[in-house]
Amino acid sequence: MDCSANDLFVVRVAGNVLGLECIGSVDYAATHMRDSLQSVIVLGHTGCGAVTATVDVYLSPNNFSDIAFSHPVRTLIDRLMLSVRGAAKALEQECGSNIQKDSHYRDWLVATACYVNAATTSFDLQRKVNSVTKGLNVSYTVYDTAWSRIEALPIRPDEEPENPNRVVFGNAPRSAEEFTELSKRIIQRLVENAGGVKKHKS
Repeated sequence: MDCSANDLFVVRVAGNVLGLECIGSVDYAATHMRDSLQSVIVLGHTGCGAVTATVDVYLSPNNFSDIAFSHPVRTLIDRLMLSVRGAAKALEQECGSNIQKDSHYRDWLVATACYVNAATTSFDLQRKVNSVTKGLNVSYTVYDTAWSRIEALPIRPDEEPENPNRVVFGNAPRSAEEFTELSKRIIQRLVENAGGVKKHKS
């Protein structure tokens, strides 16, 4: 996107987590820049290190020595764990209860959690923004580092967009049902990209 100086008010934080400083920054923008503020966007990215670390803690909860003595890192992972658990549950529901045995499982869990986390943050942020000002839409999207494209769902490698510089946003989910449907679509796209997967029933 072509942006001039001061066109964007950017708040950067690992894992898109909404700590008090992040919320305070968005609150300030929504309150003091409302006349020029058009939208709020949560931008995640694939292969997120914070999400990956949280996935590894989820998969091997006993191997936490790297974070055990760092309260800030533990706090970050605690905030991300909701999205990782939600992604794991969605994978099980969509692919079967033994999906953990699939060789793609960890990669799919990281990828799904990156998208789910961006959507979850947009949901929480929409509620916060609504408490400050009305009529301001919150969206989410994810930057795919492998393809240098920004999409709300995993990219299909065989699908070339008419405009390779386009940006696709997803609206912040509004209910548990919308979260469930979004998770399902994310996983279906990942499975399609991997060439399909057999159901892993117990």
